[in-house]
Amino acid sequence: MRGLRLGLVLAACGPLAAAAQAPLATKDRSAWAACRQAPTRVCLIDAAMSISASTPDAVALESIGKAQARAGQKDRAAATFKRALARTQARGLEGIRPGLTAGIAWAQSESGFAADAEATFALADKLAAASGDTKQLEAAQVARAIANQTVHAEALALVVRALADSGKLADAEALAPAIHDGRFFVKALADIAAAHAKTGRMDTARAKFASAGGFTQSISDPLTQVMVLADLARAEARAGLFAEAAQNLVLAGGIARAIALPVQRAAVIQVVSAYAEVGAYADAVKFARSIDEPTRASFALMATVKAEASAGHIAEAVELAQSIPAPQISAIALAETALALSQ
Repeated sequence: MRGLRLGLVLAACGPLAAAAQAPLATKDRSAWAACRQAPTRVCLIDAAMSISASTPDAVALESIGKAQARAGQKDRAAATFKRALARTQARGLEGIRPGLTAGIAWAQSESGFAADAEATFALADKLAAASGDTKQLEAAQVARAIANQTVHAEALALVVRALADSGKLADAEALAPAIHDGRFFVKALADIAAAHAKTGRMDTARAKFASAGGFTQSISDPLTQVMVLADLARAEARAGLFAEAAQNLVLAGGIARAIALPVQRAAVIQVVSAYAEVGAYADAVKFARSIDEPTRASFALMATVKAEASAGHIAEAVELAQSIPAPQISAIALAETALALSQ
């Protein structure tokens, strides 16, 4: 689901790139200083809102809305999603409006606004149909379908991992074939392999990692290949197979760089995220900053922020978020950091 969702987000790269670079703009500098010392969801959300205030962006508002919902600010989240929808009407967004709208619908669904999400998905369908662009219509319809189908596959993969991590390997291996999504099937196999390594059965783990890696050859979509290799690397790192993880990330990086724009942006983010999630934060930042296109680099840095925040490195995540040159992407990064906090 994250791969397709990233595609919807990255459709807005052009408008985000056009945002003027500016330092963090908060109404109360002392409040921001206090927030940096002891970050909370609320103060990070407020900082993200402050950044977005001057040039509101639909994608940034969407991320902020998700963070507000997670923080229990349901009314504010609903209002922010409405503002995001309103921003999709801005001039110059005609070509990506259906994708932006579908992205907001997805965020509403993830945030518990089921009825609003259904209405917004319907709006995305309508906009795509009115555009006369069959690809836009197909994208909106696929997003709507996969939002449910992939959630199911991802949920099964999470169950497989939970079973494997708890030592119920036979049950995990029996459930894995029920996953009909290629990426999450391979992810489940890799998680089972990592669980074998955890119990000291390294020969079995290596064999199962090799089996999981073999399935990547049957995946024709390069973005999905990148995601699968990144998932494999994450699992291998958990198993202590750092050399193998590094090898798969190098391979994923090569595939990502060969993918044509705009899909390349999502692929690059997958690689950066994996580097960060296996603890190679310096490599993640280096990879992100090596990207010569500013908006892609900013999104890659945002992915690193998200991974650092998820790992509990909140101070580092906040500092890196501030260094992102595009203000709206910096706002998204702060919202993602807020999502990672427990309060």
